[in-house]
Amino acid sequence: MTTPDAPALPPEGVRIAFVGKGGSGKSTVIGHLLAHWAEDGVPAAALDADEPGDEENGSLVEWADLADLGAPVYPAPSRAGIRERAKQVTPAGGVLRFYSWRHG
Repeated sequence: MTTPDAPALPPEGVRIAFVGKGGSGKSTVIGHLLAHWAEDGVPAAALDADEPGDEENGSLVEWADLADLGAPVYPAPSRAGIRERAKQVTPAGGVLRFYSWRHG
């Protein structure tokens, strides 16, 4: 079985946002994506704006401290600074995954 070549990413990289209800598995999916991209040689990073609720296990930053996800995970700055910080930490030619948790 052959693996198709990864699509070319623009030199400035791309940013992907995951937003949704708490406990829906966003951190788990992103942890797996970061590891997958690392295996494929795609530079990646994550900004984590998660604030875990009482029923949740923790944020992606906390999970990254416990396991090698293959890419750096940064805590997100305030809302006012998020766009600029996202540009700063997006790997050249790579992927930045942004995660936000919403109550409800």
